[in-house]
Amino acid sequence: MLLVMIVFAFAVILTQAVSEHTEGGTRIDDGDLLVKYYGDLFRSMLSLWMAVSGGISWHELTAPLNEIGSSAWMMLFLIYVTFVYFFVLNVVTGVFCQNAIEGAQTDLDLTLEAQFKEKQVYADRLKLLFEEMNADYETDYEGLTAADIYEQMEKPKVQSWFKAMDIDAKQTWKLFKALDPGNSGRISLQDFVEGCLQMKGSATRVDVESLKWEIRAANKRAERNAERIAQLLEAIPGSEVALVNACRGSGVG
Repeated sequence: MLLVMIVFAFAVILTQAVSEHTEGGTRIDDGDLLVKYYGDLFRSMLSLWMAVSGGISWHELTAPLNEIGSSAWMMLFLIYVTFVYFFVLNVVTGVFCQNAIEGAQTDLDLTLEAQFKEKQVYADRLKLLFEEMNADYETDYEGLTAADIYEQMEKPKVQSWFKAMDIDAKQTWKLFKALDPGNSGRISLQDFVEGCLQMKGSATRVDVESLKWEIRAANKRAERNAERIAQLLEAIPGSEVALVNACRGSGVG
C-alpha cells in the first residue's frame, strides 16, 4: 500500500503537468510518447511502476518529459526512482525479512513446545508401565528387582509395550543394570522413567564418542594404578613374592 500511494502521488503530478502542457490533449495527438506514457492517471501509474520493476527503460520514459520545456520534470522522475529504489523497496524487503525471521522463531518455539509435550506424554506412559509391572508384587519395598524385571519381560504385553516405546529390552540383565545406576538392587519409579528416556531410540554418534571417551579414561586410570602398584612393589623388599603367593592362595590366576 505504501508503494501504491507513492506511485499514485507522483503519477498525479506528472499527469497534471502533461495535461496542462497539452491543454487536455488537444495540442498533441494520441500517438505522441508524452500522451502514451503520461496521457492519463492510469498510464502514468503504469509507466512509473514499469520504471522501478524493469518493465521499460528510463530513457524511454524521461525523453518525452523534455518536451514540456523544463528539466524539473525529469528531476522529479529521477527523485521518484531514487526514493523508491533506495528507500521504499528496502523497507518492503526488510519487512518481509523481519516477518520471515519472526515466523521461523515462532516455528522453533512451537517445535520445542511440541517436543516437550511429547516427552511428557512419553514419561506418563512409562509411569503407567511401571505401575502395571509393580502391581503384581506386594512388598514393603518400592521398586522392581532384577527377578521382577525378568518375570515381567516374559509377558508379551510388556514386551510389546517396550517395543512400542522404541526401547530395546531383549537382554533383561543389561536393561536392569542400565535402569539401576546406583546399584541399589531395586529400580524406583524415577530411575525407571529417567533410564528409559535415555535408552529411547538407537545409539547416536554422540553416544558412541562418549563411550569411547569413558573407555580411554578408564584405561588411563588402570595404567596409573598399575604404575603405582609397581612402584610400591619395588620399594618393599620381597613384596612381589608375597603378592604372587597371596594370589595363588586366593585362586587368582
